[in-house]
Amino acid sequence: MIDRFKQLKQHNFYYNPKLRQRAAQLVQRITEPEYHLWCEVLMARKMCGYRFMRQVPVLYYIPDFMCKELALIIEVDGPNHIYQKAYDRNRQKRLESCGFTVLRFSNKAVLEQTAWVKSEIETWVKKHKNHL
Repeated sequence: MIDRFKQLKQHNFYYNPKLRQRAAQLVQRITEPEYHLWCEVLMARKMCGYRFMRQVPVLYYIPDFMCKELALIIEVDGPNHIYQKAYDRNRQKRLESCGFTVLRFSNKAVLEQTAWVKSEIETWVKKHKNHL
């Protein structure tokens, strides 16, 4: 995992400045489930002291949340993701091939099972924090 993090760092976490303007628009148009996860779980280093960022352009994508220190991306999937399963699968595969881990949660889980979502993220963080 150390090599993975080193690779990500060498490539500036695959930051894509060409998508910066679109990412800024998405930050302004945060969905209710994203806002809920942000405020309740990820904002202000609430997740085990780690800094998460919203809508950071990576490769050709703009993930919902990213923690550079953990090489972790968190996606909140709304109803439109039902129709784009192949796209999501390819996107996740590409991000993981660059060294990221992608955790996905549905809108419904984020809004109705926040404690479970938080626990899942926290479990992953605690399991992997010493491997980077």
